[in-house]
Amino acid sequence: NVNLTPYKPSGWDNKIILSTVTGTHTSASTIYDNQKIYLDWAAINNGTSDISQTFYTKLYVDGVLQNTYNTPGLKANYWAYYNDQTIGPLSAGTHTFKLVVDANNNVAETNENDNELSFTKTITATVNVNLTPYKPSGWDNKIILSTVTGTHTSASTIYDNQKIYLDWA
Repeated sequence: NVNLTPYKPSGWDNKIILSTVTGTHTSASTIYDNQKIYLDWAAINNGTSDISQTFYTKLYVDGVLQNTYNTPGLKANYWAYYNDQTIGPLSAGTHTFKLVVDANNNVAETNENDNELSFTKTITATVNVNLTPYKPSGWDNKIILSTVTGTHTSASTIYDNQKIYLDWA
């Protein structure tokens, strides 16, 4: 009796981890479209017999095969894993990650219906904002202090009894 299935090891937050840093088993809460994704996965033989033959696990992103992993057998109640496969960056939007353990059906299992795991993750568009002081054409500086309205030239002298007009961009 052998059975292969995706597995969530102790200390992992899911059976598939999608993070933006290596060396973690915690999924990123937000992934931006300019970031690499580091994927971890695990599979267990939760049967009572050892698996002696090599089996293959396939990873798909949006239905496209990304990688095939080979595992040269697995003892009963042991698990195999893969850390930090680099994927992406991916475009903004929702993406589906699918892991298929024993994808080539090399192992005669007691349950062939629990080999697949699909996981959906939304990738957020990068917000490219860079606010900085700006000097428009025709202005003598980024900040204008003048004593009259309607100008973009700073006053050379300002007296303590004058109103000051401020322009900035």
